[in-house]
Parts: sequence; C-alpha cells; structure tokens
Amino acid sequence: RLGAAAGAIVYGSLLAQGLSWRQVFAAPLAVQLLLVPTCVWQHSTVAAMRSTSTADDEAATSAGAKPSEPTADKDAPSVWASVLTIDFALMFVAKCCSFVFTQWFMNFVGLFLRSSFGFSAAASTNAISVANAGQMVGLLIGGKYYKALAPFDQFRAITLLLALTTAAPSLLLLRGSLPAVDAIVIPLLFVWGLAFAVPFYLPVGTFALECGGKRNSTFVTNLLDAGGFTFSSAWNRYAAAQSRVESWHEVVLTLVVFGAVSLCTMPLAMYRRLPRAKRD
Repeated sequence: RLGAAAGAIVYGSLLAQGLSWRQVFAAPLAVQLLLVPTCVWQHSTVAAMRSTSTADDEAATSAGAKPSEPTADKDAPSVWASVLTIDFALMFVAKCCSFVFTQWFMNFVGLFLRSSFGFSAAASTNAISVANAGQMVGLLIGGKYYKALAPFDQFRAITLLLALTTAAPSLLLLRGSLPAVDAIVIPLLFVWGLAFAVPFYLPVGTFALECGGKRNSTFVTNLLDAGGFTFSSAWNRYAAAQSRVESWHEVVLTLVVFGAVSLCTMPLAMYRRLPRAKRD
C-alpha cells in the first residue's frame, strides 16, 4: 500500500508537469525489464541451495540418521468439513463483495472523480493516492490494535468499519441533496480506504487459519480469493460498460449494495464463531 500511494503521488505529479502517460511509464518499464534477469538469477540460486540440502539429507540417511521432518498439523480440522459450512459461505459472500472495492479503488475511482467532480487527470491520480494512504494507515494502525482485541471486540470493530465502508458510497449517492459532499470527497476517500482495509485482509486471514489449520489455511485463502477475483472480474465488465456512458450512479449504487451485504455476512460469520458465553 505504501508503494501504491507513493506511486500514485509521483504519477499525478508528473502528469501535472505536462508529461504524457507514455512518457511516465517509460522509466518503470525499463526497471521492470531489469527485474527479469534478477529473477532468473534468484531462481538459479534457490535451486542450487535446494540441491545442496537434498544431498545433505541423503548423506544423513545413508549414515543411519533420520532426516528432519516438518511438524505435521495433526490437530487441523478436515478442510472440506470446514468449507462446507454456513460460516464459510458467509465469509465467501463477504469476500466476494468486498473484493469489488479493490477494483473500484484501482480502476474506477479516478475516472469517477474526473467525470462527476471535474478533477483533472493529475488531481484524480493524487486522490487515488489518498485512498491508498487510507488503506495503508488502516493496515498499519488497525492491524496492530485489531490483533490485540478480544474476539467479541474484533467482531464489533469489524461491524463498525464495514458500516463506514457502506456509508462512504452512500454519501456519494446523496451528493445532489448534500452539496457538502463535494468539499469532503478527498477526506471521504481516505476514511473509505482506511475502513475497508482491515475487514478485507485481517478477519479473512484469521478465519482461513481457524478453518483449515496451518496445513490447509492457504487452500482456504485461495478458495476465498478465487471467488473474489471471479466475482470482481464480472463486476469490472459491468462498471466499465457503465463508465463509458458516464452512468456512475448505478456503479456507486452497486458499491452500497455490496458494502451492505458484507456488513451483514462477515460480522455474522464472526459472531457465530464466538464462544457462546461471549455472545450474551
């Protein structure tokens, strides 16, 4: 997030100086081309280290010693038994809906500001950096304090943050009757990014670890991400079609709906997994 925020600020500043986007992207392209031989060298180095480790294990085995074995996660629940549950379905729906916000911030918020608020290309790019900065602050500060909270307090914090995530696009829809929205759109993007980041990343990771254990948590995370990418790709097509005719009201309305669905499903999944004594 820090890189995304810094990149957006630099990109907007260069556009404001009169450079075209092709000129701006020339330097990063050269850097990326330099990364290719670096990755090849790194891959060959890791492969050599693995070969050495394998040879050492074979030597230890021939000498009668048992090679070291990774500790198995014997207490991990059955991953399929955990996936085929109401809790997983609730978290899956929440992940799919919240994934749309990542596409909104990356692909559409700049176009929306230019079309609806009259921002220049440079100003809209800088506004994107504000949203990215909000996400970065949310992860740095929110992540630190969120993990220290008791489970019930985590449930309440996520409910509040998802309520803010739903309220932000709702304010954009009320722009016609609330002229003050124009004056607060930049701070609103910061708060929106901050409120969205913690629910999108942290509860899902905790749920995947509880659901699949150390051995299968990556598999559970991949299932949730696959659903999110698939759902958001379909929404991308819809939002792109609406943006061509500048029908932003419908696009923002879908964000309100997805935020509301996430607000209903993710906290419910967390609440259901609380110890019964903590629910009262």
